[in-house]
Amino acid sequence: MSAPPSPFPSIVRATGVQVAGHLASAIATLASLGIAARALGTEGFGRYTFFLAAFAVLAALVDFGTMGAAIRRAAALPAHAAQAVGAAVRFRLLLAGAGVLAAGLLARASGEPRPAAVALAATPLLGHALAPLSIPLHVGLRFGPVAASRALGSLSGLLFAGALAASGVRDPALFLLAAGTGSVVSNASAAVAARRGAERPDRPAPAGAPGGFLRESAALGAGTLLRQVVANLDSFFLRASAGPSALARFNAPYRLLLASCAVPGYACAAALPALARAVPSDRRALEARLARGLLALAAAGGTVAAVLAVPILRLLYGEVGGAAAPAMRLLVPAGLLAFPGNLFVVGLVARNRSTALLKISAAGLVLRAALDAWLVPALADRGAAIAAAATEGFVLAACAAARGRGTR
Repeated sequence: MSAPPSPFPSIVRATGVQVAGHLASAIATLASLGIAARALGTEGFGRYTFFLAAFAVLAALVDFGTMGAAIRRAAALPAHAAQAVGAAVRFRLLLAGAGVLAAGLLARASGEPRPAAVALAATPLLGHALAPLSIPLHVGLRFGPVAASRALGSLSGLLFAGALAASGVRDPALFLLAAGTGSVVSNASAAVAARRGAERPDRPAPAGAPGGFLRESAALGAGTLLRQVVANLDSFFLRASAGPSALARFNAPYRLLLASCAVPGYACAAALPALARAVPSDRRALEARLARGLLALAAAGGTVAAVLAVPILRLLYGEVGGAAAPAMRLLVPAGLLAFPGNLFVVGLVARNRSTALLKISAAGLVLRAALDAWLVPALADRGAAIAAAATEGFVLAACAAARGRGTR
């Protein structure tokens, strides 16, 4: 009997489609950041990126593992996909309301002059409830509509930001609202695309979906939330001890790093259904092939970032980016570690080892907080960059060790 075809070519095609869409999305997103930097100035841009970091944490709270858990269940138990999607949507709506309230409270606590405006800028979190409706596209590796939707959302955010800048707006909260509106457009258009391409079943799916979905989501979501806190913790320390200017110097290159890390994120998202279904030997072989490709991409991107840091930052951010080159060079090792790190994280998800991820994320949070508390007061944005690289190294090593233990 011949061996079943390898899923690797499908993953490569799906990743390629997503990366192509991501390039358009990333260009629009970085252009939006550049517009905001030029319109708001160094201090305003620092405040803007602080709340971008906070909203990223709140978005992880809204997701709380529901997307990953629903994708895994839809791939492994197709008859119960609809129940998982419905539970994810309801759970996200509840958490999005809490997220909007938390944004307003954070703005008040951090001394923002208009905390209600920041809360208003957080209302697009409600649009994240639409994201699980696109799960059929992910399970079927039909990432063309997903990529197009993401690009459309980023373009919408860019147009909104451009209109604000052209109108002379200097309020960071309105630029935050522009970014959030783009995410709503992205989620809504992907949901519509999934509905149009969905197959209508001849009879309803069987009742009584396997229990534990929210429990699985919570375990996975707590880890995801902790990882987002880890990824954005530097901004909170910088705001408290170094001020908006240091925030701007750090976040100018750090946002570029986050944009580049979407590439391994898309590759791993495309691979998750195949990894979840694969037998252990096939899973390890697929992970090895993906890891080699991700490392090659990381090495190429890191070399460009290190050599061309100053012209890249000035092109993107104007005067705001001119002083950020030292932080960008120190962030290169973080990118080299984060690319394969994404694969190890998703490998644990495919093995249904969410508890291990939670422990690793909690340990990473403690390490990042300790390093930021030590380095940021003395080195400001450079200290935050060193802390980011060290934490990525720890997470990669811990996930690799956890993958080697237990059931594969």
